[in-house]
Amino acid sequence: MASQIGIMGLGTMGSALARNIASRGYKVSVWNRSHEKVTEFISKYGDQSFYGAEHIEDFVESLEVPRKIILLVPSGAATEDDLQNVVRALNEGDCIMDGGNAYFKDTER
Repeated sequence: MASQIGIMGLGTMGSALARNIASRGYKVSVWNRSHEKVTEFISKYGDQSFYGAEHIEDFVESLEVPRKIILLVPSGAATEDDLQNVVRALNEGDCIMDGGNAYFKDTER
């Protein structure tokens, strides 16, 4: 079963939001630059409501179309890198929301 939403970044905000969304009955795919965080998250919260992806391509493929992704990573290079990498795997109609603390001009760009 495909996940209805994806969370990129499992820091304090990302992991809390993923758990909150899952508690409402949604299947959530999660990804983090450091795969250890994904492994820890799945070990702690289970794999019933979550799919823990190791690679961005797996993460994107695990989402139902049109894809809905919330990006919650540190501002600056991390946001830029993750956006560039995930956009390559997306299709027209897919949606990314930057929920991190990026400078608003960077988000608009």
